[in-house]
Amino acid sequence: VAAKHVLAEVAKGSPRGLKHVDDAAGDRSAPVIAPDVTIKPSPMADLKKEITDAPPSLRPRSDSSDRSAPVVEAGVAVKPSPMAALQKEIGAKQ
Repeated sequence: VAAKHVLAEVAKGSPRGLKHVDDAAGDRSAPVIAPDVTIKPSPMADLKKEITDAPPSLRPRSDSSDRSAPVVEAGVAVKPSPMAALQKEIGAKQ
């Protein structure tokens, strides 16, 4: 009920009137940088140039022992995936 009263008052114009917006205060949303502060240029441009100019000189490792590959012991049987049969079953029901 109060919202309807407020909206009706806004629609017909408030008897108190609206205040004019004063721009004399200025826009305070801009960042303020003190006059004694010096801003250095970003080193990102130099870093990008350094990264993209010369490819890294990498050489292969021959003295490492790579154990990341999966190892299936002898005598262990891996079962076939049942997903193919499941897809056929779902396709048959549709």
